[in-house]
Amino acid sequence: MPSKGRAAGVYLQGRLCVGLLACSLGTYAQSFDNVPTSLVRVHGVVVNAVTHTPLSRALVTSVDRRMAVMTDDKGRFEFDVNPAAANPSNSSALQLRGQVQAPYIVARKPGFRAPNLPTLLPLDDLAALKAELRLQLMPEGSISGTAIGAADEVPSGLTVELLRKQLQDGTTTWSQAQTQQVDARARFHFGGLMPGDYKLVTTEWVEQVGPMSSTASRPVAGYPPQFYSIGSPGTSAAIIHLSGGQNTVTDLNLRSAKYFQVEVPVASATPVKNIQVQVASENGPGYTLGFNPKSQKVEGMLPDGVYHLTVVEIGDGNAPGTNPNIRVGTGNLNVAGRPVQGAAITLAPGTKITLDVREDFTGPDPDAADAAPSPLPSPLPEGSILTANAAPPDASQEADAAPPPPPRPVEVFLTHEDLGNQESNMAMPGYFPSLQLDSRTGSLVFESVLPGRYRVRFNARRGYVASATAEGVDLLREPLVVQPGATGPAISIVRRDDTGSIAGTVTGSTGRPMPAFGNYVIAFPLGDEDVAQPAFASWQPDGKFTIANVVPGRYLVLAGEGRPVAFEYRNKAAMKAYESQGAVVEVTSRQTAEASLKPLPPETAYGDPGYVDEVEH
Repeated sequence: MPSKGRAAGVYLQGRLCVGLLACSLGTYAQSFDNVPTSLVRVHGVVVNAVTHTPLSRALVTSVDRRMAVMTDDKGRFEFDVNPAAANPSNSSALQLRGQVQAPYIVARKPGFRAPNLPTLLPLDDLAALKAELRLQLMPEGSISGTAIGAADEVPSGLTVELLRKQLQDGTTTWSQAQTQQVDARARFHFGGLMPGDYKLVTTEWVEQVGPMSSTASRPVAGYPPQFYSIGSPGTSAAIIHLSGGQNTVTDLNLRSAKYFQVEVPVASATPVKNIQVQVASENGPGYTLGFNPKSQKVEGMLPDGVYHLTVVEIGDGNAPGTNPNIRVGTGNLNVAGRPVQGAAITLAPGTKITLDVREDFTGPDPDAADAAPSPLPSPLPEGSILTANAAPPDASQEADAAPPPPPRPVEVFLTHEDLGNQESNMAMPGYFPSLQLDSRTGSLVFESVLPGRYRVRFNARRGYVASATAEGVDLLREPLVVQPGATGPAISIVRRDDTGSIAGTVTGSTGRPMPAFGNYVIAFPLGDEDVAQPAFASWQPDGKFTIANVVPGRYLVLAGEGRPVAFEYRNKAAMKAYESQGAVVEVTSRQTAEASLKPLPPETAYGDPGYVDEVEH
């Protein structure tokens, strides 16, 4: 019977909540040439990440669910592990291209969350394996308060949303973290929160008075969407900075408004189709209207203001992976103290955008001798999907099977500027225009693009995109504006292959990554941030690294161990603070820039947003 605080090969019963699936923990594989063949005692301590005090009765488990132990009253734990049991012949479930992922361990305790990825057990280093492991758990925080209307009225069913700051493609966005209805005393409470920046916003609330037709001649009471702000209602949203374990109280003083019925006919709508209505307002986001298939009208209630409506009819896709059949129409409404009958909105096919790709290559074709396509840079822009099949061809396949289509010379991604940003007038959720090959012309096209402003990102199969323009607009630096209409602006793309590289040495490494994602070197473009994407590499055991195929320009090069922090690399001021911790280099055509680096401090390399959300599976 193992003693308290120790377990040897204990199997967990039931479900285990872990930070992430074992198969997604990276590709760091250890050498099994020199692993011990007998049991090794692993020991460590679990501490509060804020106060650094030991945590008793924290559960320490292996991700593969084979071992579990509770910490004692001093936060300590220990268990036995057999490194030889991780031999590839005995662990086929964790094999990855002939290598085996080593075990990882995580700590859990109610009211706390893991600030980093699971810790790697160094099976191939006996001294490191016997050293004390220090696992940190971050205490959860909370944001609570009340949402009171005029004359201390409590709007029944009012919903409050909590938004959290996140970084996507080097840019700040605000996405929904939690949502909750206020109780009978107008109170709300958001718990289980990690350190970070948050905002509060209420959803629109309108008095329920029966059928809509009965309200046509009179206004009803309502509360427009409202952000929590330090100043008067209607001012910009205040950011709530939450530290580890902090409990913050904030109150929302709601402003009331009179709501009036609005009706807008929709011409040529198909009743059986999925029709969505988007409402943009000078007063901010969060206003809603719906489509009534019986009356063929957009209907609802709105307060005084100027509104822009976009009506989208979504049909069935022509084939898997293609855009759905989309028709779209737009219109404006001006609500000024009375009900409104708006002008009819006519639906028309979504906008078609054609790509014209030109090559300006001066070097040899890297695929001339090897037809395998070059890997795309990582990470891909949000909303993109990358599929691959690395398995050998099935011998049972028919010899006359149709060959796969040739690889595209460039991948282009359109992301609506408001998509995923809950603080903005968001476009249709989950909508990402996909690139198609026009079978008639052989051109690359986007079909059925909705009106709006789009960020355009590129991944070239060879070289890089040196320029991309549409009607004189530089899309490497400016958004693509799509107006309603059957044909949109054509995008002209020029590709070049005169890339350079960055090479150098990382010194002062701990010698072993603690979390599961090895080490990294990242080159962030400076100056024209939108022209190039960050370039990635890892360093070798001797510290040497090379980043190949780098677009000419100035770069800030940083190194770290473990998983990279989410850098806000499109913000010049935010990246300026890192320049003293890295190297600024100039990459020129066909040349190699040199950089000497030291790893970022752990508190930087593993900073927010890096908290592991436990997901039950």
